[in-house]
Order: sequence, then C-alpha cells, then structure tokens
Amino acid sequence: MLPFICEGHFHLFEKSNPSFEKMIPVEGHEHLFRDEKTGAIINTDSAGYKNYLSDKRRNSDRQTEMNAMKDEIETLKSMLNDLASKITS
Repeated sequence: MLPFICEGHFHLFEKSNPSFEKMIPVEGHEHLFRDEKTGAIINTDSAGYKNYLSDKRRNSDRQTEMNAMKDEIETLKSMLNDLASKITS
C-alpha cells in the first residue's frame, strides 16, 4: 500500500490500483503526482507525513504547556496584587 495525502487527508493507495496508472509525476518532486482525472496533486511521501504529524503533535504539546504557564503567571500576579493590597492597607 502506498500512502498519500490528498486535499489534506491521508489515504492508503494500492500501486496495483488502476487509478495509480493515471498519476503523472510532478517534475522535480519525487513524491508528488498529479491525478490525470481530477488534476489534484497527490503527495506520496509517508515519512514526510509522519514527520508532519509528529511536529504537529509536538507543537500542540508545547502550546498546551505554554497556556498552562500563562495561567500560572496570571494566578501568581493575582496573588501578588492581593498581597500588595493587604500590606498597603
């Protein structure tokens, strides 16, 4: 089975599938093919797709961590403001 990405969706494709024979290689791009029927560009780079998913997951984790740290900073700021107002009162 050959993985490919079409319009942002990941699919598996049999090379023996007659539709694959209608794929035209994109010049200068080893993993890109144009579907003769629809004109869609098909990316068959499964390693690249796995790397993309890994990067996306890592970025999501970083963003979650960043949001948690922002929340903690806001809590600390609020606590410091409360403490400062009690000291000055």
